[in-house]
Amino acid sequence: MEPKKIISNILMVTVALVFIGAICLTTGCGKKETGVVAPVQNSVLDLTGVPPEIIASLPPDPGEKGKETIEGVNANNDPAGLRDDVERYIIVNYYNQPKVQEAVTRYAQVMQNAIRDISNQKYSKAQMKATAVENGRESFVLGECIGYTFGTDDKWKIRDAIQDVIFNTDARIIAYLAYDEQLGGEYYRGLSNHELTKVCDSTATSTQQQ
Repeated sequence: MEPKKIISNILMVTVALVFIGAICLTTGCGKKETGVVAPVQNSVLDLTGVPPEIIASLPPDPGEKGKETIEGVNANNDPAGLRDDVERYIIVNYYNQPKVQEAVTRYAQVMQNAIRDISNQKYSKAQMKATAVENGRESFVLGECIGYTFGTDDKWKIRDAIQDVIFNTDARIIAYLAYDEQLGGEYYRGLSNHELTKVCDSTATSTQQQ
């Protein structure tokens, strides 16, 4: 074999090994593939500085039990229907920011509904599509409300943080991807400042666009 070809082959092998090594570092060689990006795992909530009465109001930590189903655990029958782990996160992080807490609660409620509805085996394809579009519309409006109330930069930080908590298992991520796929081709009209003021008011009982 010619020297140039030998050098070329060595370079190709080296590049391949580097590429495979990068994949192993990212995904873990030999591990079972799930077909989705590994979820961000929630760390134990830091209760430092949280008032005792707030801690006492928290629902029990569902632990691994809360990850066994899409719906999770709602042991305290939270009126908003939030899973206990989601409710704990929101209370601990925003107990002294009631407006943020309310906005995030409303957004989390819709996103939980989205992955629950798309996983409902009793729904027809038409029903799945219809509920996905409705949940998508509501989540869009509530996302706009977060941006309207707290600014664009905080909107993405707040939204992304709560999504990491909600979509914290492979099953929930898969459900989210299925829901997102149903929204392909959908378009939601942006709201005017007047509409946002009306819809995003803390006393609003509906996210219906006027």
